[in-house]
Amino acid sequence: AMYQGYASDMTRTFPVSGTFSEREREIYEIVRNAQQAAIEACHAGVTFRELDRIARRVIEEAGYGDAYTHSLGHHVGLEVHDPHVEDLEEKMVITIEPGIYLPEESIGVRIEDTFVVEEKACRAITHFPTEPDAVEAAMRLDP
Repeated sequence: AMYQGYASDMTRTFPVSGTFSEREREIYEIVRNAQQAAIEACHAGVTFRELDRIARRVIEEAGYGDAYTHSLGHHVGLEVHDPHVEDLEEKMVITIEPGIYLPEESIGVRIEDTFVVEEKACRAITHFPTEPDAVEAAMRLDP
């Protein structure tokens, strides 16, 4: 999305059937936990590499390290993918978007939100639920 020349980015994985299977929910929760771990560690002065390592550890400990095939996120600004700066500073805008991809099972999950880096935290500027039950509920809404 663009607003006054600035870009934003958000991704959710929705179950095609309207509800997550047990297996899909399992993978979704691992990705959600990885994102949450990175969010909790995010603040000015931390490096993107450090956040990536934190999220990646959650996914690796669950046994899916090989299925996480991209970096944790990117900077956002005038472009959806602004140039990379390793050390995070206050007022930078970034995404945190871990994922697990299991093509042999036709399962792929990515949860991406956009954040403003603050001194002691990161503040979300995208606001769509990440809880699996809330995602399913959003799919049941009438147009």
